[in-house]
Amino acid sequence: PTVVPLEKLPSYPMVTIITTLVKADDFIDRFLENILNQTWPKSSMEVLLLNVNGLVSDVVISKCKDAQKQHPHLRIVDLPRVGLYEGWNTAIQNYSSGDLITIANPDDRRHPNSIEKQVTLLM
Repeated sequence: PTVVPLEKLPSYPMVTIITTLVKADDFIDRFLENILNQTWPKSSMEVLLLNVNGLVSDVVISKCKDAQKQHPHLRIVDLPRVGLYEGWNTAIQNYSSGDLITIANPDDRRHPNSIEKQVTLLM
């Protein structure tokens, strides 16, 4: 496939990254750092942090709220009474403003330009 260099894109599509925070205690610091250090422009990226079924620890919510203060493109979304997949679908249908959407698990590690590469391959 042909890759369009980032600087040649006519505009930057909005990318939504969706993650559920269930059982994220051991991974949340690294996850936030990893997502926040992506090369994709922050003005064209939103990160939906899902509190599915109220199963997320207070520690994880607190760390997300702290990160949110400096990074307004992070949003915590409370989704009571839904499971994992229903949570993703609800986030896509009701909360996402992205032209492109990707799912990231809290224990995922992404290369700093993974979002950029994904987008340029799709364009």
